[in-house]
Amino acid sequence: MNQQERKNIVELIIVRTAGSQEQLQQLRQQLAAKTTTELDKIADEQTLAQIRAQAAHQVVSERNPQLIEAEQQLSAAAEKLAWSEIFHTPINGRVAVDNQAARQIIRGWLNLDEELSPAWYKQVLAENATLANALTWQSAKSLDPKWQKQAAAAQDQQTYEQGGWRPNPRHTANR
Repeated sequence: MNQQERKNIVELIIVRTAGSQEQLQQLRQQLAAKTTTELDKIADEQTLAQIRAQAAHQVVSERNPQLIEAEQQLSAAAEKLAWSEIFHTPINGRVAVDNQAARQIIRGWLNLDEELSPAWYKQVLAENATLANALTWQSAKSLDPKWQKQAAAAQDQQTYEQGGWRPNPRHTANR
């Protein structure tokens, strides 16, 4: 084997190896001290590792369809929970109104390596408060069941006073 082929094997090993520049330089020096047989063995081991990884990936992609469906359902449920938590997360005494437009806006804030969560949501708005201007907000107390009941009663009273509704005795007795 000539010097150029030996150099090519060393570069192939380096390219297939993860590490910092310093680590790769150190590896290059170590490889320079190896025999041609040792370099071939290292390159062959790396090739086998790649083949095994590809085979494992192929096995994973050919999984049971029921398992895949169950994972998709679990993922959908987790996303539904995350949305619920986000729209119940108060920011400066207000919560964002849950609607499709708000979900699309918020989803647009996600980076590929980020996951939808209340902690992420708070962090994004803390880092860039102007993003909040894209959302519609309501008072956080609107999530409180006591406040909701009082607001409904006030609305009923207003409707009654305007003559558009007569109270049902069973309905008012439960209040």
